[in-house]
Amino acid sequence: MKRCLLYIFTGFALLFVYVKPASAAVLRVPQDYTSIETAYNAANNADEIVVSPGTYIVCLSGNRNKRIVLRAQFPATTSPTNQHSIINSNCSHVIQFSTPLDSDGIFQPGDHVEFVGFVLNGNQIQGVSSGTDDGFSYESASGIVKDNIIYGTTDDPVDIDGASEAHVIGNILKDGRGGGDGLENRLHSFSSSRDLKIIFRNNIFYNHNKDGIQLIGIISGLTKRKYLIANNLIINNTQAGLGTTGNAVSDQAQFPGGYPLPEKIYVINNTFVENGMGGILGGANMVVHNNIFYNNSVVDLKNVSGNSVASHNLFFGPAVDYEGSNVQSPNVTADPNFINTSLPPNFESFQLGAASPAVDAGMVVNNIYTEFGVTPPGYSENAPDLGWKESGSTPPSSSPTPTPGQFTIADLKILLAGYLGPQNQSYFPLDGKINMLDAGFVMSRL
Repeated sequence: MKRCLLYIFTGFALLFVYVKPASAAVLRVPQDYTSIETAYNAANNADEIVVSPGTYIVCLSGNRNKRIVLRAQFPATTSPTNQHSIINSNCSHVIQFSTPLDSDGIFQPGDHVEFVGFVLNGNQIQGVSSGTDDGFSYESASGIVKDNIIYGTTDDPVDIDGASEAHVIGNILKDGRGGGDGLENRLHSFSSSRDLKIIFRNNIFYNHNKDGIQLIGIISGLTKRKYLIANNLIINNTQAGLGTTGNAVSDQAQFPGGYPLPEKIYVINNTFVENGMGGILGGANMVVHNNIFYNNSVVDLKNVSGNSVASHNLFFGPAVDYEGSNVQSPNVTADPNFINTSLPPNFESFQLGAASPAVDAGMVVNNIYTEFGVTPPGYSENAPDLGWKESGSTPPSSSPTPTPGQFTIADLKILLAGYLGPQNQSYFPLDGKINMLDAGFVMSRL
């Protein structure tokens, strides 16, 4: 038995060494460096900056280009407030990165930037009366923005420009103060030998003065991008839940019917609630399945046309269900019977009750997730449910962050209970590896 366990832990050791190269360093704030900026200045590509709970004044604007991980010790979206690492700003465009695209779009340490787990407070800015503008800006960058709460910005909590391969996952983006969207992506022209895979997944886009998500056409032709927009709650935005515009215009009011973007856009298992101009506007090559449109204004789907297809969606509320859109049967037109609709929303909000007509009403779309290298979320009965949450699902839990350089029994339990594949690194020790002493210690106590 112990020989088998030795093989298992040897395999885990090899996995950890692969995930984070031995040459990478962990730079801790404030233990090793007094500020996030000084840690950034000292960091090399593939290093990880880990920030303890507290409040920090930060300015990483000006197109920073180091390919590092900037991580809060505890993820903001799943941790109590006393564990938050809070960023206040002393400049516009608080976190702004420009990093080269890698060759294959498979993120590995040292080839992209990550911004993980912070509270970025756009209401607090030191000495700049105009506010923070954007929160995290991709300026032609490859990277992951994950598990953050970004709020109160005067423009966009997340802004994506240039040739960017952006993964925006598990964030709460809310309460804009100015004229921004929850997430804005300008589709600039660029040269690439492959499609950029852009993923917006498991986020909450809440209470923005323009769109929840806005895709802005810059050129008239097709760019080499494709999108997975999946498992998001898009709620109470003044304009559209998901809006498209053209001619570099960032105001959906100038494109009330949307714009025929030719890029492939998969809109899968989202929940659109009470958006002022409607659910989805525009798109000439969209695949729209398994979504819920609830109490939006004006129209749920408008001009989702061209090569687009929409089916297995639920429509309920005062809006016109669809107009000028390629909608196919089956669909549901009934109250989804949500539970926990109190505001502001969190990751337990707008889930389905057991008797909801949206339960088991979806189509299997696993191939779409795997096309983007994402593990399909799975479903419990005969078919997927509609909307952003499978009925009976639980919100993400906050896991303790292992102490750098150690691997404990608690870490092992977290790893075995929550390991989802190499793309999920939230359970790994911060130094990226275990050794045979760790394995022997664990085995001796099993």
